[in-house]
Amino acid sequence: MDTLRIIVGWAWTYIIVAELVASASGIGYMIISSQAEIPIPLERPRSYEVKATEPFLNLKKQALTLIREEAIKATRVEKIGSSSD
Repeated sequence: MDTLRIIVGWAWTYIIVAELVASASGIGYMIISSQAEIPIPLERPRSYEVKATEPFLNLKKQALTLIREEAIKATRVEKIGSSSD
C-alpha cells in the first residue's frame, strides 16, 4: 500500500510539472497565474499570528475565489467540448 501511495504522489507531481511547462488550464496554470494576479504583502515565514489577521484571511478568500472561478471555467470548457463529440 505504501508503494501505491508513493507512485500516486509521483504521478501528481509529474502532472503538475507538465501543466507548469505547457498548459493554459489546470493546477499548474493556476499556480503560475495566481502568482501574477495576487500580490502578497505579508512577511515570511508566516506565523500563526499573521495567518489569523484580517489581511491574510482576505487574501486567502481572494485566492479561493479565483480557484473556484477557474474550476467553473474549466468545467464549462469540458462540457462544451464533450457535447460536440
